[in-house]
Amino acid sequence: MIAFRGLVRKDFKMARSALVLWIAASFILLALFYGFSKYINEPLAMVGFIVTSLIIQSFFSACLMYYQLQKEGKSQLWLHNPQSSYILVLSKMTVTFICQILSQILLFLQNWFVITFFVNPKIIDNGIVTINDMLLINLAVLTGSIMLMIWVIFYWSIYSSLKKFPILKKVRALIILVLFILYNMTESLLAHVSKKLSLFDQWVIPIKTNFAFLYEKNSGWSMDVMTVKFSVIPIIYYVLLSVILLYVSCRLLNKHVEV
Repeated sequence: MIAFRGLVRKDFKMARSALVLWIAASFILLALFYGFSKYINEPLAMVGFIVTSLIIQSFFSACLMYYQLQKEGKSQLWLHNPQSSYILVLSKMTVTFICQILSQILLFLQNWFVITFFVNPKIIDNGIVTINDMLLINLAVLTGSIMLMIWVIFYWSIYSSLKKFPILKKVRALIILVLFILYNMTESLLAHVSKKLSLFDQWVIPIKTNFAFLYEKNSGWSMDVMTVKFSVIPIIYYVLLSVILLYVSCRLLNKHVEV
């Protein structure tokens, strides 16, 4: 446990500069959208910040994990670390998760601030978008970001493992691309079958995520928010898939693999 805490501290020192940079970028993005909304004299333009920031935030964990893995790969520290690959990966996942939570809390506050002071406070007061809706959207972003992070670990572990095979070393990127295409084709087929069987119509969670912008000549621009139903079944599938991907990744990323 002491060794794990030491690894977490080491990884956090590695990741904190990226976290600070990410937070600074979010404020710059907020300032840019604010300036644009003032320039066109349309407060609803600030909704663009909310949507854009949520999309970008979904990729934060994946980017941070890739940054950490690349730094480890260049330093070659994993070759000499006595800890198992499971502990090494878990440490980086823990740090990435903490950074994701911290940045997302800030994003939640930014979005609440934008809606309350720039767009229209009645959106929250009248229940068009509630705090619970905002929390559910952030939970969806968090879940998606974790899944993307696990895919980064998986692809990076395969890419690194192929380095010890001279024949495959030069075509590693092509192999990763082929795996990516094959998986997406398989997932599309599974989604098509599930739709035919109406599996996604069961165990749904309503989330207000569909923003529609309406323009009327007399009143100008207005915003409508529609509810989208998300099925729990894909979540269960992705949880199981994540466990499998992590297991395979950790088997590949052992101390004998030159990363």
